Amino acid sequence: MKNTIKFLLPSIFIIFFLLISSKKSDISKVIITREECNGAMNSIDCNILLEKKTDNKYISFNDYTISKFEILDETFEYNRSDIVLAGGECIVLVLNPGKYRIQCLTPIDKQNNYLKTNEVWTSEYLYFELTPNSTESFVIKPQVDDNGYSGAWNLEKDK
Repeated sequence: MKNTIKFLLPSIFIIFFLLISSKKSDISKVIITREECNGAMNSIDCNILLEKKTDNKYISFNDYTISKFEILDETFEYNRSDIVLAGGECIVLVLNPGKYRIQCLTPIDKQNNYLKTNEVWTSEYLYFELTPNSTESFVIKPQVDDNGYSGAWNLEKDK
């Protein structure tokens, strides 16, 4: 009996290790970078709306882990429950595989009267699918027209 246990113990450990390591490889990442802008535009927060497709509809999603948060390439602890980025900030989220969509927005009360618009600044939705151990990267820029910042966001996949 002792010999059997001695023989099985390493095998059980190896199987346990393989199960745990296979779970970790299923984790995917989303990197969101808000480019640095000119002057006061950097201080205007951009809220990130992340939604996961469930039963053919997208629902608000916050079951992620923040693995890294940077301001101008310096790492800090992120202690907010929502995802909000100012100019020059970057966040890395760890998510399970699935179908998602992402959008940026700034509510009127968070615009600090910067452009004196009476509309929520938004981006188009971007749709993406995370497969096991994949990474998707996005870049947020303020939308610009002939007069400068126009009061909307451009959200693009980073190449």
